[in-house]
Amino acid sequence: MTTDVVTTLTAPTPSPADGPQVTAAPGRRANPLAKLLAARGIWALADQAVCSLGNFLTGVLLARSLDRQAFGAFSLVFGVLLFLNSLHGAVVTYPLTLEGAAAGPDRFRRLVRRGLAFTLAVAPALALVVAAATFRIERLSLL
Repeated sequence: MTTDVVTTLTAPTPSPADGPQVTAAPGRRANPLAKLLAARGIWALADQAVCSLGNFLTGVLLARSLDRQAFGAFSLVFGVLLFLNSLHGAVVTYPLTLEGAAAGPDRFRRLVRRGLAFTLAVAPALALVVAAATFRIERLSLL
């Protein structure tokens, strides 16, 4: 009995920001699935799972539809595209997210202009990489 009182007194009180609380009726156990779906983090995990599955299935379909040499060329070009995308995220998106949130209107305008200028400067190079890749694997339909 003392343990129940101590547990009740020391248990954290849920706040409205914690999301909906799932409680079982007296004498019944809470449905584990309902508790899992009420948790906020499960939706981020589900989103990541769907994206990962889609990426995996796309890779499998491409590997089955392209011959070995073409799939190798595609994989190398795709790696370059991922690198360029990461570069863009590091140079444009990340500073806009962090610095732009704390910047005043003038500083934010400068950040946006710099980000757009860099994006427009990289776009032709990216387009050339994609065009060369599709020409190399003789699948212009991928362009």
